[in-house]
Amino acid sequence: MFSWGKKPQAQAGSSDDAAYKPLIVTEITDTSVEDSTASPRPSSADQAQLVKQWLLSCNIQEGTEVLEAIALQRPELVRGPVVMEVARREDRNAEQTQKGDTVIEIQPSVSSAAPPRQEARLLPMLQFSTSKYYCKEDEPTVEVQVLRLNGSDLRSQVSYSTADKTAVKGVNYVEASGLLIFEPGERSKSIRIELIDDSAWGGVLEFSVNLEEKDLSNAVLSEHISSARIQRIDDDTFPTNRFKEQILSRKVDEINSVSLFIEYFKLCLSDPVIRSGTIKTIIIGQVKNVFALLGLFANIYLVDHVLASTKPGDDPDNYLLVNKQWSLVAYIFSSLVPLALFHAADYSKFSWRVGGKARTSLSSGLVNSF
Repeated sequence: MFSWGKKPQAQAGSSDDAAYKPLIVTEITDTSVEDSTASPRPSSADQAQLVKQWLLSCNIQEGTEVLEAIALQRPELVRGPVVMEVARREDRNAEQTQKGDTVIEIQPSVSSAAPPRQEARLLPMLQFSTSKYYCKEDEPTVEVQVLRLNGSDLRSQVSYSTADKTAVKGVNYVEASGLLIFEPGERSKSIRIELIDDSAWGGVLEFSVNLEEKDLSNAVLSEHISSARIQRIDDDTFPTNRFKEQILSRKVDEINSVSLFIEYFKLCLSDPVIRSGTIKTIIIGQVKNVFALLGLFANIYLVDHVLASTKPGDDPDNYLLVNKQWSLVAYIFSSLVPLALFHAADYSKFSWRVGGKARTSLSSGLVNSF
């Protein structure tokens, strides 16, 4: 509890600031002891008014310290927000009632709080039932499930589509896309994706199916399972299924090595990149062979007719052009231009990716299988 002193009267000839001593607020920890010099303790309303009057006449440091003590010991006396307005005196002779050093005003409590905000309704969350699905190559379709969590009373929709990884659309599976619509009360939907069974060895191949934001309505997508991976387990043997029984029964020694190499050659040619590059390489090689053969006849003509000494009675028709000089120019031109073209073709072989693609397919197939 607190005991309140009385404000002393200002003496004549002295300013209010010099004559006034702050009201002393003392704390009595033992409530059974009463100060005989203290005035009878007023009611709470009178105490609040007394605190207000005292704070209006003290400086900001004293007022802040006392206000904190009152708030800790008697919080019922401080019922409203405290507004501190500090004004400096520009003219000390001005009226003290208009300008003061500090004003600390305790205003009555006014409820300015806004009505409680109504919580936003949580939208359902869409996600796959798992992040990874498995299927066999000989299965006609694979089914993935989309779940709707956190409510099912709305009509929600979301679009989906597939994407290549190691599996290729049109070769290992049929591309799929569409729109899923969840009617009120529905909690799950299924997506069926067709698989393509081929005889090519490739190990475990993978593609993905993704939920998209494009047509999303009355729902949100999961941050973690809005995309699912589908792994297709290959049931073919390396390099082809011709020796499948021997390989599965572990009788590899019975397989002819030449026949096995031919089957590997077939596996490589089944790849469109390797097949295209191989055909181009064969064509360029055969053109080089033809050019080399024609070069032999050109060398014979060069020695017998162009470089040989002219004799009386030589037939001018033996020259390609008008005379030896122009025939020699034609020979040089016909030899250098094809060489430049062959050099450009050899340089472009690096972009045909025959060897690199064959090694990559073999290594990736081994990694995917094991």
